[in-house]
Amino acid sequence: MADDLEEVLNGCGITDVRVFQTLDDATKLWPSLAIVEGDSTAILDHPTVVTWMATGVPIVILNGQPAEHDDARRVYRLEQPFRERDLMAVFRRLSLL
Repeated sequence: MADDLEEVLNGCGITDVRVFQTLDDATKLWPSLAIVEGDSTAILDHPTVVTWMATGVPIVILNGQPAEHDDARRVYRLEQPFRERDLMAVFRRLSLL
């Protein structure tokens, strides 16, 4: 999944992509966008994600649930496996494309 996602991001011109196995591995990272796979509740409760959200970092969660957008909190849930068109829709919402 990470390789496919990185390919899609690179195709959109996003070239500084870093992949971590766990959120704990990414604690010192200050991304402009975070894409995380797993349970939404656990992800949104993780201290690193809480910090990112407090500073306005958009969070895309790939969790197998139907797509859902919370523009106020900048949280975007997408089905897993992700569909490129859904990811592109989030990028457009965030004015990244």
